[in-house]
Amino acid sequence: MRPYRTLPCGRTLSHNQSMANSYFYEDLVPGSEFDLGSFFVDSDKINAFATLTGDNHALHTDTDYAVAAGFEGQLVHGALMASLVIGQLISLGIFSESIVAMKDLNWSFKKPIVANQLVTVLMQITERHLRHKGRTGVVGRRFLVSSQDGQHLQEGYSSAVVRTRDAEGAVKLEESTPSFVSDAWVSKLAQSLERDENFIAATSSFDGSIAIHFGHVSVGLRIYRGHVIDSGRSIVSNATFSIAASCAVWLDFSKRPRNEFIPFAMADKFEVRGSTYEYLRMTRAVMAVTDQVRVLLGEGLMGRSDA
Repeated sequence: MRPYRTLPCGRTLSHNQSMANSYFYEDLVPGSEFDLGSFFVDSDKINAFATLTGDNHALHTDTDYAVAAGFEGQLVHGALMASLVIGQLISLGIFSESIVAMKDLNWSFKKPIVANQLVTVLMQITERHLRHKGRTGVVGRRFLVSSQDGQHLQEGYSSAVVRTRDAEGAVKLEESTPSFVSDAWVSKLAQSLERDENFIAATSSFDGSIAIHFGHVSVGLRIYRGHVIDSGRSIVSNATFSIAASCAVWLDFSKRPRNEFIPFAMADKFEVRGSTYEYLRMTRAVMAVTDQVRVLLGEGLMGRSDA
């Protein structure tokens, strides 16, 4: 199976058409998806990993023991699958010319994977921000490992430092269309709210601050009687209340045909912290804020669909 990037407008780019060379920072648009293909892990790989790491628990090395313990077969080490996913990513050449370093890796194991079970892997770009005068940028990546019937088996997050193709061009692009969730993007959100009549009306009696958490990036909006008088990360610690979700959830939220903040919150995809009273009193304002987030995310995705 060839990898592809799913574009917001519904088109896809094949490996032969678009991935003969590495993808650079400019190409890695938040919301883009790459199919990393399908593969399985046989017993030889599991046993070799057990020997290499010393994790030779019988669940990983003895099929009969694993079955007796209630599993369908010899279990694949969680760390082995994470390593193979990263290996698959590298072998496809997506970052072969652009990668500088992998900054972190967080992996969760939702359901067991057994020897010779076929899995599919999808990578989603969740965020990015430019650095070092446009020479490099940091890109957030989400990995989904699924079974053939669509069950999510493992999920991982990793950020990477990648090169830009053209430093000057990348800076100009960032200035015209700030990347989710950069400082410039947050400033643009504040400016959009200043022009939003629904937000102005909803916060006309409000004197406080709202923090918004986009994964590990947290920003605050200082609001006084209908106006955003300040924005930035320093405001977060003293926020009246805050709204939190992963970047992947925000991207999913932005692609819905209407504002589904309430259903998302009821499904625990959004977490609200701080003053419950003020949050409930400011529900209309929250809807206005999340509406503007959706608009900006949509503009960023569509504006770079041909990157």
